[in-house]
Amino acid sequence: MAEIIPRSKARPPWWLNTLLAVSLIFLGAAIGGRIFFRISAEGLREQKEDALQQIVNLRTPANQELEKRLVNYQTQINEFNNLLNQRYLTSRVLNLMEETIHPEVLYEEFLVNIEEKRIQITASSQSYKAIGEQLLVLNNDSRIKRVDTSNYSRDKEGWINFRIMIEFDPEIIRQL
Repeated sequence: MAEIIPRSKARPPWWLNTLLAVSLIFLGAAIGGRIFFRISAEGLREQKEDALQQIVNLRTPANQELEKRLVNYQTQINEFNNLLNQRYLTSRVLNLMEETIHPEVLYEEFLVNIEEKRIQITASSQSYKAIGEQLLVLNNDSRIKRVDTSNYSRDKEGWINFRIMIEFDPEIIRQL
């Protein structure tokens, strides 16, 4: 009778055993991380609920009234700031005219249109030379953008009547 020789058991290669060990370590780390993060999340939820409860406890009627008043003050400050930024200093237009007026030119009518940044002047002089010098002074001033003249006429006494339209730089009237 033939005798059966026992074979040794087949062993898997070493790299397969190493791969199994590494996989078990990763599985253990994943399960441990999941448990750790679940416990941490519960702790953070409790902290969040405590913080919300503290906020609710701080909202007393007196604090709510104070908060409303502060919001109202902030709104008023913002509106006042907007008003100050839109404020025009029209007296600077008069200063401009005082600095540029020729002594031989008489100004009879003076109209200022702040929105259009224009000045309309009705004036008279006894000589065209004085009118020319006045226009030269106005044209050479950096605060004045444009100067137009019109309606020249001479009256019975010999005065030359005319109209000047001056367009000035808006920075003159803005609050600094």
